[in-house]
Amino acid sequence: AHFRTASKQVIALRYSQGKYHEGIDKLLDIGKADKVNLPKNLSEIVSRTIVMMDAEQEPRIKIKLAPDELTVESRKDSGWYREKKRVEYMGGEMEFEVSPKFLVEILQQTREVLVNESNRMKIETEGIQFIVALYKPEKKEDATE
Repeated sequence: AHFRTASKQVIALRYSQGKYHEGIDKLLDIGKADKVNLPKNLSEIVSRTIVMMDAEQEPRIKIKLAPDELTVESRKDSGWYREKKRVEYMGGEMEFEVSPKFLVEILQQTREVLVNESNRMKIETEGIQFIVALYKPEKKEDATE
């Protein structure tokens, strides 16, 4: 069923009496994973990155995770913003793009995430589990920044 609010927002509902998805437990199990506590001030860092986002595109910020370091970055035609923060993490490098609004909402619930070598991140909050597919950063031959 679909519903439209007075502000023209569309809400989609799906109701099922049976099991939602037979493979859901397998999908939500990311196996052996490293726990990462995101920085306490990550919401403020995200707020600063918003300045360098293109208003005409869907808002996205890039998060890079490397041993002992988290980098938050945004870009638009006229420039870029990047901020690095120390984190306790000893796994491999990975990065992902995320909606800044979504990330700030998650950070209000938890700062703890799980990441694994299969480039998946799991965020668990009160009864809700999020799985984010990460990707390995491309090696750049010419790093001029």
